[in-house]
Amino acid sequence: MEPSEIYDKVNERYGSVAKSSTAGEYEQTVARAFGYSEEELARVPEGANLGVSCGNPIALANLREGETVVDLGSGAGFDVFAAADKVGLKGRAIGIDMNDEMLAKANAIKSKTPSSPHTAFVKGSITSVPLPSSSADCVISNCVINLVPAAEKQLAFLEMFRILKPGGRVAVSDILARRELTAEMRGDVALYVGCVAGASLVGEYEEFLGRAGFQDVVIVDSKSDLNVYYTAAGEGMTSCCSGGAPGEGVAPLGIADLNEWAGAMSLYHETAEILSASPDHGGSLKSRVFRKKGLKSPPAQVYALAFETAKWSGVLKEVVEAADLLRHERKLTPILALLLTHDFLLAKSGIALPQSHGLRQTIERHKARLTSEFTRARLRRKMPSVDELRADVNANADPEGRHPRWIRVNALKSDVETQLGTTFKGFERVLTIADVTKSTGKAIYIDAHVPNLLAASPGTDVTKSQAYKNGDIILQDKASCFPAYLLDPRPEDGDVIDSCAAPGNKTTHLAAVMKKHEPEQGAQKRTIFAFERDSKRAQTLEKMVRIAGSRGMTKIGLGQDFLEVDPKGEAYKNVGALLLDPSCSGSGIVGRDSMPELHLPEIAAPGGAKGKTKGAKPAAKPDNRKRKRDENEEAKQMMIDDDGNTVEIQSEQELQKRLNSLAGFQLTLLLHAMKFSAAKRITYSTCSIHAEENEGVVLKALESKLAKERGWRVLLREKQVTGMREWPVRGLPEACGGDKAIAEACIRTYKGDGHGVMGFFVAAFARDGDDVVDDDGPYVRDDEGKIIRDVTGMPVLKSTGEPVVLATNKDDEVVEDADDGEEEDESSEKSASSDDDDEEEGEEEWGGFD
Repeated sequence: MEPSEIYDKVNERYGSVAKSSTAGEYEQTVARAFGYSEEELARVPEGANLGVSCGNPIALANLREGETVVDLGSGAGFDVFAAADKVGLKGRAIGIDMNDEMLAKANAIKSKTPSSPHTAFVKGSITSVPLPSSSADCVISNCVINLVPAAEKQLAFLEMFRILKPGGRVAVSDILARRELTAEMRGDVALYVGCVAGASLVGEYEEFLGRAGFQDVVIVDSKSDLNVYYTAAGEGMTSCCSGGAPGEGVAPLGIADLNEWAGAMSLYHETAEILSASPDHGGSLKSRVFRKKGLKSPPAQVYALAFETAKWSGVLKEVVEAADLLRHERKLTPILALLLTHDFLLAKSGIALPQSHGLRQTIERHKARLTSEFTRARLRRKMPSVDELRADVNANADPEGRHPRWIRVNALKSDVETQLGTTFKGFERVLTIADVTKSTGKAIYIDAHVPNLLAASPGTDVTKSQAYKNGDIILQDKASCFPAYLLDPRPEDGDVIDSCAAPGNKTTHLAAVMKKHEPEQGAQKRTIFAFERDSKRAQTLEKMVRIAGSRGMTKIGLGQDFLEVDPKGEAYKNVGALLLDPSCSGSGIVGRDSMPELHLPEIAAPGGAKGKTKGAKPAAKPDNRKRKRDENEEAKQMMIDDDGNTVEIQSEQELQKRLNSLAGFQLTLLLHAMKFSAAKRITYSTCSIHAEENEGVVLKALESKLAKERGWRVLLREKQVTGMREWPVRGLPEACGGDKAIAEACIRTYKGDGHGVMGFFVAAFARDGDDVVDDDGPYVRDDEGKIIRDVTGMPVLKSTGEPVVLATNKDDEVVEDADDGEEEDESSEKSASSDDDDEEEGEEEWGGFD
């Protein structure tokens, strides 16, 4: 169907609803089914509820007095009047609708409602809202987005973002597709006006919101029964979500159960299912969540809820048992009880369900008892506040010890001084990383090695801060900052490549380093080429780059494999520096494969003894939730690569085979980088602790014919930027064939060693820029690659073992050596063998502090 045809049919249908609806029992039944309370229904003017809801956006919007709220697709004003009641006379509630009959009905109701002078109804399309930019505090919409033609849906979300004030919010109730609809269903007019054929998949909805610029997106399945549209109307109604007026039926396509195809988008049920499964199958919690097909809730939200609930389960188990919740609420499973109690007690926004939802009510019926038992549990632990209890729980749940929260200040947008005075105002400034990790309060440390890097107390959450949302600060482990800082691309290095760029932290760090080195005047435009072969990860990269403010200098190769890039291509002729951070075993990442033990509550039997929970699966018994972790870890290892894939390792032989495979790929990537004609600097890094992926790859690259022909060498420690030169933990000499210089050139970090970082490895390679002949030229060089000279400064020839001899004739001509017959003078030799000798030792480092 063409968009114009869809709009005509929708207009016709909803005009009919406006004229014929009587606002009777059908409309009230539908509204109750989707979360409106009796009190809310009683306060809405008569005639405004036409039974076209699929949820209650007011319950999600958290409206406050004095705010301006805009309802897109407002119909007869049901949600506008409800919102007006929330924002009060100092606020405004504006309805936007394209249907003349609906607007006439809404204005007629308004004229009879003296208490609503602060409401207004405006004709317009939700894809082109007739309101100025940044004029609304909140945008709501109820079962309307699905009526917009697929080709124009993105416009609706862009308009929402445009009219919102900075920091504004959106609350949308809509019908989403549980699975891909058939072409026949997509083309059915009755299903389109009935809010089914135009339903987007959950993933599509997330993409619409993300592309529009929204952050902190939460999609919740309300588990509402869409068949209420049928059952509430009796025999005379067969159309979904289009009011009580008789209309075209949907029976010809045989849809007996609307819930089979669409849903009014469950976080809690899906998370409970994840936690109920045995961890012995499917790998780490993160792998089980992000690789699970068919999730309706955002995977990141499921993972966060599962991890946090498990972390708090020791406390929550006591609370649920003491409140005797499972005895009173027989529908709750032990895991559901933990999940819901966690959000009720600890989540800032509470339980992510409408107030009238059954699951939410099972908890809130006992809110006084649960709150008091939570206080008792805190006092038993001698914790004076919830914040201190939270710090204690975080510390006990961290399997790697207390790991600081590393925060890089984005030099493209802000600076350390500004952030210390705003985002971290009230934090105690400490002098060592040890002071940070042992702090139970708010501590902040300015890193001594990487410029613009801060460490905050473990568990510090800055994701709700404006600085984080604006891209002024970026969460990035200290070790992950090493590659860009070590590469240190200067203006003379030209363009830069990030070969495996997602999610984008290193890419944006490169941009900050490059920007800092730009001269105040006469700066030449330089480009970062960021490649990511995985299209989905590339979208994350694009978002990160955009928020960080480096989109203008970054060209993103969406879905482009770096190995397929031509090193001699015209576009890359000025690439002088490359950052390589390829897929690896991930063995150094802190907490990536760890999961806090889950403690499940039981029903207290009479007399205080614990009894079995009715209907509980054997796998969910508390005694089994320890999962025999230690035994399993002895029997096998879990390898997690950068893409989040969990690989179960059954033996040392299998581990070695896997490492050899990864090392082969990593070497191929490094050698490919060495082929770029103008390249002079390369950093190679992994988040692995295995020598096969680290020093082993470095040695093989240095021994390659390509590296020797092109003059590539390892960047020695004394040539590295100050912070990296001073980092104390270096490579393994035994993994470098006993070569101490190469080992010292390599940089390592280890999780849990007191430095507060994850396990990491990085090494840099350098060359002078001209390809060489006969390995490293006609002259003898020492272990550091420098040309050996005699006492007069003349280079020693390989061919004779003697220094070059000057002629003694009158013209003082240079003697031609027997090796290549080329003239040599002191200035040309110095140019050919500079080896960074001309760098000033005291040269100012990027982003340093006074």
